[in-house]
Amino acid sequence: MAFNFSVCKVGDDSYRVSGSTGQGNSRSTTQNFTQTYIVKTLGENGGLYSGNAAEINAAIVGRADGLPVVNKSIYYDADSGTIHPYAICTSKDIKRRKEAPAIFDVSCTFQAKTESESEHNELPSSPESLRPEVTVSLDGKERVLYQDFGTAFATPDVRTAAESKQCWMFEASDGTDTFGMIQYPAPVTTQIPLLTLTVSQYEEYVSYQQILDRSYKTNLTAWQGFNVGLWRIVVKNVSEVDIQTASGPATWAKVIYEIKLSTDGYYNQSGTWVNTGWEAQIPMISPKYYDSPAVGPPRIRKFVDENTSEPYMGFLDYDGDADSAATRPNFKTHRRYGAIEFTDFLREF
Repeated sequence: MAFNFSVCKVGDDSYRVSGSTGQGNSRSTTQNFTQTYIVKTLGENGGLYSGNAAEINAAIVGRADGLPVVNKSIYYDADSGTIHPYAICTSKDIKRRKEAPAIFDVSCTFQAKTESESEHNELPSSPESLRPEVTVSLDGKERVLYQDFGTAFATPDVRTAAESKQCWMFEASDGTDTFGMIQYPAPVTTQIPLLTLTVSQYEEYVSYQQILDRSYKTNLTAWQGFNVGLWRIVVKNVSEVDIQTASGPATWAKVIYEIKLSTDGYYNQSGTWVNTGWEAQIPMISPKYYDSPAVGPPRIRKFVDENTSEPYMGFLDYDGDADSAATRPNFKTHRRYGAIEFTDFLREF
């Protein structure tokens, strides 16, 4: 049986805010808004329904026009003009009145998880008029070290390879010979910090192709003060949201981007730090090398200890030849991700 409903918002709203510290000591604020409604079931004559109340299912009442929709509606109080575009309806509780079974009390909760407590008192005119919400966190990526840091941090902001040592094979007792030695049974590893920005912003529409085009890409130009190729972006979530605008109700796309900064790199032969970001690093270390004689084609040979004939891992130059002068491995790098212009779709924050 179909019913008509009268939905009336009542004024006993509530508000609660709390703060927390998450992964990487990132701080976030959770704001909870509550709105309450009275929903009356109407009869054919427009008055309160007087038939069998058991026919009125609470789930049907919860979908009455005028009530917020869970995971879609944002918090908006028409009486005060207060709006929070990032507070989404997370729950809806419908209870029937015992003394009037055709009347229901509905409580809706809205929640926003942002970096700091905020709200808006002006209806947005377009998605561009809303500032993105940004949270910052930190995690790490493990990588193998071939040269330790030693006293590598001369100052907090300057990296130098001074006094660092190779850390992948046993050396002779005088510390001068790294050739013909034995490789460590397990690699020495470190953690490369990854700074993560979680950016939520509204857009009028986002297609499946745009989601693909904006995922697992690096920055084509410098962004947020860091050079090309150091940021990697991924679209983590897209949802449709009903939002109240200056020109009336609208449905926009809420897009959540995860953007990670990698400052990974290596020390080159001169001891200068080379920042490679998200590029793949291939250490030029191998059990074999090219031997390019003056006459005839190049041949592939093994690194072999001249005294014991035992094979070992040696350094290569960029042509694949043995690099006996190297004090640390050379690295080849390869781009693993395509690049896009972040500012084509990300707004300032």
